[in-house]
Amino acid sequence: MRKFKKRILSAVMTLAMAVTTLLGGVTMVSADTTLINEETSYTGNATYIATYMRDSSFTDASFQITYKYNSLDSNGYYTEDDGTTKTIDYSDTFEFLAFDTNWGGWNKTCVGQSSPSLGVEYTETVSVDTIAATLSEGSTLYGINLQTGGIGNASVSIVSLKLVTGTTTTKGFTATGSWTKGSTDSTFTVDDSTAAMIAPNEYNIEVSSMTLTGFTNPTVAVTVTYSGATSDYV
Repeated sequence: MRKFKKRILSAVMTLAMAVTTLLGGVTMVSADTTLINEETSYTGNATYIATYMRDSSFTDASFQITYKYNSLDSNGYYTEDDGTTKTIDYSDTFEFLAFDTNWGGWNKTCVGQSSPSLGVEYTETVSVDTIAATLSEGSTLYGINLQTGGIGNASVSIVSLKLVTGTTTTKGFTATGSWTKGSTDSTFTVDDSTAAMIAPNEYNIEVSSMTLTGFTNPTVAVTVTYSGATSDYV
């Protein structure tokens, strides 16, 4: 697994710009190990489902989860353990939580549909490396927990969960936003958010957390729209 990080703008760039399209990443497509094969329903916030400890099968592997919504929450809100009430976001229906050998980490990688339809089977694939990337630099992955997200009293089912390896296919994404040299307020929205991370700072826009397993000398295509004349230093 190689983590891909690319600076796409020079520090001497002075013009405002917008990145409209960035292409790259891969997704794993062939199933190897079935982890859940009996449809099971879950409800509630942070409901524990399973723990998967790191072993050799995690190498170049992904979780492929097929799920469906049986019913949605009655009022659109859920309550955290600390008593905080939050609006339900169904894009956080399931959470993969990586933890390290010091029992640290536990940041979530979310799976779900922002506007789900009842009874429809959805399938998503999330690489183990993407989940493990939520750990602090230098940490060693020890295992991954799977739990529900903040779904309130909604009912969701896992139809199947597999650990998959095999062939790779290209996966595209679009990053939309604006950037000006020296600005600390730049933001970018990534669609598909699981394909890459876009981090603008005062001097560069950085593309990272792209899974490029299986590629030799991978190429990322970047389309940039400028608000003024182009720079010689891009």
